[in-house]
Amino acid sequence: MVFDARLFKKILGIAGGVILVLLIGALLQNEDKKISVSSAEIKGASDEFAVGDNLETGTAEGIDDEIPSNDDQESSDGERVETINQKSGFYDVVKVIDGDTITVDAGGKKETVRLIGVDAPETGAKKECFSKEAEESVKNILSDVSIELEEDESQNDRDKYGRLLRYIILKDGSNFNKTLIREGSAREYTYKTAYKYQKEFKNAENEARKAKKGLWNACYDDNNNHNSGGDEDRNSNNSLSSAPILGTSDCYCESNKYNCTDFKTHFEAQSI
Repeated sequence: MVFDARLFKKILGIAGGVILVLLIGALLQNEDKKISVSSAEIKGASDEFAVGDNLETGTAEGIDDEIPSNDDQESSDGERVETINQKSGFYDVVKVIDGDTITVDAGGKKETVRLIGVDAPETGAKKECFSKEAEESVKNILSDVSIELEEDESQNDRDKYGRLLRYIILKDGSNFNKTLIREGSAREYTYKTAYKYQKEFKNAENEARKAKKGLWNACYDDNNNHNSGGDEDRNSNNSLSSAPILGTSDCYCESNKYNCTDFKTHFEAQSI
């Protein structure tokens, strides 16, 4: 066989061309993969950014949920102010003057309070029957406690002596003025104008009178005549042993010195 150099060169040229084409194809395929991978990476990074953005948004929304709105804060402040106001409605009793008058601490200021609808025996220079017992009954309940004071629109804010006119409301919600009358530690008393609880207080007095409680037992007989009791106050010259029967023509003025000139008889004052 004769070696043909030309044919060999031609074969090598064709083989080289094929190899070159294959190499170029391989390179092109590799570049496509790189481009594809880059696109996927870009897409993945984009998705990751989107997810991160959503997470941040969700976190911000969660924070918004945790932080109260201005409306909530205003409501909370309103409740706090209301609570403060409620607390300021309670006053510490600093002194019991007698069976129907006390002194309270009103924000650092001492205020004398006269109980509405109540007439307790006097404890001053002219002691009245049952005055000591009435005063003690008040001290036993009101000493060193906090009370609420209730106004009455039908009455003046203060009497002519500058004393606050109020009902005493205990922490259990009971009306202390009424309790005094019901237990016979005081009489019902109306000054000029009917007050809010007048009917209740009058009924409480009738119950105490019938049951002979407190002063109704110690100071009055079965015919409603005032009698002298057995203790020191009742037997003294300053007791009410000479006081008239309720409803007689004389006006008995000792127990409420600021109302006597307004009525002709004690009965008239009590029947308003």
